Amino acid sequence: MNKRNKHAPGPKAAPVKSSTSISGWSIRLLLSLLALLLYGNTLTFDYALDDEVLILKNEAVQKGVSGIPEILSPGKVYENSIQPFRPVASALFAIERSLAGRSAAFGHFISLLLYVINLQLLFTLLQRLFRQVHTLFLALIVALFAAHPIHTEVVANIKSQDELLAAAFGLLAWLKFLPKQERVSIGRSDVITGSLYFFLALLSKESAIAFALIIPASRILVLKQPPGSTLLHAVPLLVLGLIFLWIRSLYVPFTIDASADPLLANVLNGAKYMGETSATKMVILLQFLRAVFLPWPMSWDYSFNEIPISTWSQLTPWLGLLLYALLMVVVLFRFRQWPIVSFCILFFFISTSPTNNLFFTTGSTFAERFLYVPSIAFCIVLVFLIAKALKTDIRQFPEHGRRPLFLVIGTLVLAGSVLSVVRAADWRNNKTLFSADVRHAPNSTRTHYSLASELLKEAQRTTDYRKRIELLNESAASFDRSIAIHPGNFQAWYNYGLNRALAGDTVKAINCYRRSIELSPTYQVAMNNLAVIYDAQGATDSAAAWYRRVLALDPDNAVAKSNLSNTYFNLGLRLSQAGRREEAITAYRKSAASDPSNSIPLNNLASLFASEAQYDSALVYLKKAYSIKPGEMMVIENIAAVSYLDGNYPQALEFAGKALAIQPNAQRSLGVMADTYQAMGNPAEAMKYRQRLQQIR
Repeated sequence: MNKRNKHAPGPKAAPVKSSTSISGWSIRLLLSLLALLLYGNTLTFDYALDDEVLILKNEAVQKGVSGIPEILSPGKVYENSIQPFRPVASALFAIERSLAGRSAAFGHFISLLLYVINLQLLFTLLQRLFRQVHTLFLALIVALFAAHPIHTEVVANIKSQDELLAAAFGLLAWLKFLPKQERVSIGRSDVITGSLYFFLALLSKESAIAFALIIPASRILVLKQPPGSTLLHAVPLLVLGLIFLWIRSLYVPFTIDASADPLLANVLNGAKYMGETSATKMVILLQFLRAVFLPWPMSWDYSFNEIPISTWSQLTPWLGLLLYALLMVVVLFRFRQWPIVSFCILFFFISTSPTNNLFFTTGSTFAERFLYVPSIAFCIVLVFLIAKALKTDIRQFPEHGRRPLFLVIGTLVLAGSVLSVVRAADWRNNKTLFSADVRHAPNSTRTHYSLASELLKEAQRTTDYRKRIELLNESAASFDRSIAIHPGNFQAWYNYGLNRALAGDTVKAINCYRRSIELSPTYQVAMNNLAVIYDAQGATDSAAAWYRRVLALDPDNAVAKSNLSNTYFNLGLRLSQAGRREEAITAYRKSAASDPSNSIPLNNLASLFASEAQYDSALVYLKKAYSIKPGEMMVIENIAAVSYLDGNYPQALEFAGKALAIQPNAQRSLGVMADTYQAMGNPAEAMKYRQRLQQIR
């Protein structure tokens, strides 16, 4: 008896008969047009939010293509964990920089293009997953996904190309791990190619690691493939996931910035005991469901105190626990009867796990971009359930039977489209976004702080005095609201200090800076700015004390060194003008010692000694200044002049000549040359330089 080939196809199901003349390519074109209608207006938008840090201020990205080796290497790019390890996304930003400079329009174009690609890949994936389902029915799922308002942040924010890339490569990997035909296994080349796509997804954004579990789950629950072979094929994905985590740890150390406010990063950092932590986690999980089911109002930020710390004495955590428990019951006890529903529940839960804070506390409480890939599961299950409720034949999809489904899904797509267009408009620039989201997330300290800071920047740019005062007052009001929500927001206190300093209210500015430092004792910029105010007030000792606190934290802080040096220099000027010579000398010496790269205090010290005919001492300081900055014209001319007064004529001629080599018409040096030659008994040569002086004058 012949053995049957385990890969041999069994009886084929009858092909689905088309009840419409619309082609697959027509559907793809319509889906692309839908994306263009929803997000075409983003092509006129500016950079916003994290674009500044991850793109505009990313030195490697700003080098363009030449910065890609730096992006791919451990080191400066990933210092202090400011830049996440997402080299594929960063490399794309660098390529965009080379192709279009700092054009935001081009960045938005690439985002829109990636979104269209994602829609096309999703449509192909659904055709592969649900072979016996009508193409038009699957198109409804993709249309609903395209119009889901939760995607506005991902499409309208250029930085979120990391999400789009991770999704695109994740979907490509998924396709490679699905057999092209029923009852046929995938080949080795598919496993290799799929694994490569999966690794590229990880290098785009780490949350793509969820695909390592989603892919085998789809094969077992949807395609009914044997668990053994399916899990065997998943081994490369799991291994690559572990390799990626190891590589990532080499680039971005798992360290916490001691100066950062952990409560601003994630509200869970403010939980005092296990009960608060677990209850708040359930509230966050509920927020994931709420946002995907009812995506309005929407906000770029959900930090403290938009989602507050909760306890089990409140209803909301229990509601979250109940809903997730019911979903898990469906998966555990109804996966045979409801395989697609069970898969979508698992899909949603697995894809949100890297960001939902259930298993570990992440760097963010919640963000709408976290629902980009999970919303695929929502759209699939929603359309399937609506079709089931309407008793729609999703295989044959006859024209008379699909109208109710078209009406319901069409209404949802229309509503989602309207919300998407309205919400996308908020992302035009930082000011429009922050202005909208203080209304959408009124309890977030960060939304008010961000609007206040943006108004402060606008005030700093304007030359209209009345407009500046108006903007500063609006900014101050938003800072007040931010601080009222979170009095420990040291960044808000610091920027409030900037606001008051610009408004001329130095008393309030000092109080704000001091409060910022109390909350964050290592906050160097606040210490520096506080010292600047004291210096401007002539309070040298107070200014110097704060600069020294900065240098105690960071001995190599060039700004603090320079400012401390300037503080003592300004004191030296005041003392010198007051005729307090010895005290001025002490101040200038402190200035020089504070910043060894500053030659000016040495020059002024020389002037004080020269005024008392102490030429030897003056020349010592001048030559030290010259060794620091050999091209400093003032120092060179002073060496020439003091050398002449000291009777060192060869040195006077040498340095006067150096000055004239830099500035041939330098009158002072021409005069030194004339006087020196005259003193040396060479009136003819002296006359040449006097004639040059007369020609210039």
